[in-house]
Amino acid sequence: MKPASLLLPLIFTLACSAAADQADQAGGIERQDLYAAGRGGYAVYRIPGMIATADGTLLAYCEARRTKHDWADIDIVCRRSTDGGQTWAGPQVIANVPEQTPRNPAAIAVRQRSPKLAAGPTCNNAVMIAGDQPGLVHLLYCVEYQTCWYKRSLDDGINWSEPTEVTPALERLKSEFDFRVVATGPGHGLRHSSGRLIVPVWLSMGRGDNAHGTICVTSLVSDDAGATWQSGEIVAKPPEFADPNETCAVELSDGRVLFNSRNTDRRNRRLIAISEDGATNWSPPRFDDQLVEPVCQGSLLSMKDRNGTHLILFSNPRSLAPVPGRPDSTRRSRQNLTVRLSADDGQSWPSWRTIDPGISGYSDLASTGDGQVFCLYENGRDGRNQFAHDSLTLARFSLSSIRTGD
Repeated sequence: MKPASLLLPLIFTLACSAAADQADQAGGIERQDLYAAGRGGYAVYRIPGMIATADGTLLAYCEARRTKHDWADIDIVCRRSTDGGQTWAGPQVIANVPEQTPRNPAAIAVRQRSPKLAAGPTCNNAVMIAGDQPGLVHLLYCVEYQTCWYKRSLDDGINWSEPTEVTPALERLKSEFDFRVVATGPGHGLRHSSGRLIVPVWLSMGRGDNAHGTICVTSLVSDDAGATWQSGEIVAKPPEFADPNETCAVELSDGRVLFNSRNTDRRNRRLIAISEDGATNWSPPRFDDQLVEPVCQGSLLSMKDRNGTHLILFSNPRSLAPVPGRPDSTRRSRQNLTVRLSADDGQSWPSWRTIDPGISGYSDLASTGDGQVFCLYENGRDGRNQFAHDSLTLARFSLSSIRTGD
């Protein structure tokens, strides 16, 4: 097995540290490139995630891919900041898999079309949750999109436990949905005020060109700080809904849990469902007419303002522009990354600010509780490819600036 606690090569550490130090400020947003494509032996860095721990440490993690493909040889890497994002430690590999790991049969045809994908196994879809105790961090991730694993850290992400498999918790759903592909998150998960850990999950029958087609959404939950996990009920699935998948979660002001899902419906709007406990008795899913869906992952974050008002933030590319060369596709161009704000549990989203008007994809939100908001996102400033971005960029801005738009 490749060592999971090993720092990446020094040249990459220095290069990324330098990139992080070269912060620029425009329109009241401070930006740092935390991961740069082509560095450290990886072709591209994708699928960002971010949390602030109980001690205020920021963890910025992602998939380090040796090719741009979802089924590439992938490691999960993480960077830490203990000074509010001003400086960052070098990248650390926190999850990977043995070279001899069995490949997912669902992707045989995918890999035959692209021989480069046979080079190594896939470690995908990392999800972190900040624990309620100092130093405690929970991590779930998947291997080959067919098994799901859990680790924990007791020192704010410096060291990690050996992985424990939690895939069996999902097996009871097979009678209802015969899945071949498993994926957590991505982004960050939710620690509910009750103490329950909640991680959105999407399951696929492994169809389509990328073996990710025919998808449903469910959850994994833990009521004992990650020691054991159980699956929730299926939230949404075909044919009622068009491939609901990558889902973000947030606790509402009354303790209910809201799921907000990517999907491929031609309405191009986010799919919403609510549960009392994040696992059972989901409301009938509905489309939120206010939240544009370009067919891309998004992020939710709850926080309070200085007056104690409960707020929800939502980030995704706010765009309905056609993808160049694909005018009939349900996909829309991944650009104009925007953070929106709701003060009424998502009933309305009257305030927003644009984080990046250019090519921009997946994102994840975090806050250290001092009114500062962090958004780690896929930055396509070179404009060449919406799915192989130039860098993962950290944007830092004030909560109040979302209300004013600047």
